[in-house]
Amino acid sequence: MKNPSKSTISKFKNENELLISEFFYFTVKKGQELNLISNKVIGIDGTFLKANAEINNRASQKEINLLEKTIKKKFTSKRP
Repeated sequence: MKNPSKSTISKFKNENELLISEFFYFTVKKGQELNLISNKVIGIDGTFLKANAEINNRASQKEINLLEKTIKKKFTSKRP
């Protein structure tokens, strides 16, 4: 798949500015409703990171299950 050019991305952003803004607002509100974020400070980071997907760096199913359990516990526990 070919990456879009900067002008294509800019055109998309300009043509969909209201939709993008509304989607961002919806996402923040939903995060607040689910107590995933507070309304005190919101920051966005557009950092790109190179994926580390080499064959010898994979997690076992046991490790994945443990991570899933930990994440579920973190987000289903009562927050102050």
